Amino acid sequence: MTEPGPAVLAAPVEHLLRPARALLGWLPEDNALALLNSGRGDQVATDPQREQVRAAHAAVLQRPAGLDQSDLVQEAPEILQGHIAQLAITTGAAFFNEGWNVALVDLSRICAFQASVFTESAVERVAGVATDDLLQLASVTLPTSMPAGESMQVQRDDSGKQWLIASRNPNLRVMGIFSGAIQAGGPPAFGFPVGLPPAFVQAVRYQGRWMLRDGYHRSFGLLSIGAKYVPAFIRDMDSIRDVVPPGMLPDDAFLGQRPPTLADYADDSVAADVQLPSAQKIVIVQAIEVSLVS
Repeated sequence: MTEPGPAVLAAPVEHLLRPARALLGWLPEDNALALLNSGRGDQVATDPQREQVRAAHAAVLQRPAGLDQSDLVQEAPEILQGHIAQLAITTGAAFFNEGWNVALVDLSRICAFQASVFTESAVERVAGVATDDLLQLASVTLPTSMPAGESMQVQRDDSGKQWLIASRNPNLRVMGIFSGAIQAGGPPAFGFPVGLPPAFVQAVRYQGRWMLRDGYHRSFGLLSIGAKYVPAFIRDMDSIRDVVPPGMLPDDAFLGQRPPTLADYADDSVAADVQLPSAQKIVIVQAIEVSLVS
């Protein structure tokens, strides 16, 4: 029986608006207003929106200085040792080689530097997870197998000899290169495997502060359904640029005395519902025939 393939694109890839939560309280006013207006340059900020941003900034300033992260990281219990061993010989091998370890991390007090999270993605990724089952949680936060291909959409253009592969998952990528006959006696084939490599929840400590480096949507989703301590990769890092990618909150927001935490996405005093464009990651694989005259 033939396995079903990825869904075929029925229409060109478009930017769609999706519900999200934005950390207004730590964003410069212009950036916060842009998020409230879905990043549209043709929208003029309203007085109520400006007041909303000012109120969020004031709410942050009213917080006591400092953040208690004592016992935020706890040793992984015995029940996770089998999963960790499997992780070390499968999807997480490179992480262990780079010095990462697995521990339980308190999602409610870990610092966040990402300005927004898509709420529907957060819900989708944790559907059906039992928050009191560490092995189930580990299968979400530290998967030991490749994600299924259902989240990829594929469009074939026979006339242009190309494939267009798209996904809302930003981890979509070319994962190698191959050559060889597809079937015995057939012509040689040359191509590229395209897929979704596994992504992990990562917590890093920089200058004594624990921050969520990757896995924002799953982590926010898990926190929203009542999970607190979850399995994650952990590591100390010395360079902030190894921790935080471009386009995040200003450094003084998450390194300051009143940093945002993952829980703050759900706090209406400092965050808000917004509608943001959802860009898709696209990989194009194309064959080009060229005749050269020597």
